[in-house]
Amino acid sequence: MIISQAATEYQDSDSEKQPTEQTNEQGYSIDETTLTGFLNKYGMTPVSYKIQQGMSEDEAFRSTPRDMKMSGEIQYEYMEYGR
Repeated sequence: MIISQAATEYQDSDSEKQPTEQTNEQGYSIDETTLTGFLNKYGMTPVSYKIQQGMSEDEAFRSTPRDMKMSGEIQYEYMEYGR
């Protein structure tokens, strides 16, 4: 009884954490708050987009959260700026 109650509570809390995701007609995520959605919508990462729009590379890296960067961007930022 206790196990099934814990499992039910886990399922309930898990379902509450699922964000509503925006998709295009092909079913791809275009939710700009996720890296995948941003890539699908704009065809580039947020760092690249900011640089293309005129922001300096340093400021683009500083203003973009880590979870919105590709691994290569994280590595480059560490090598170039030491952060």
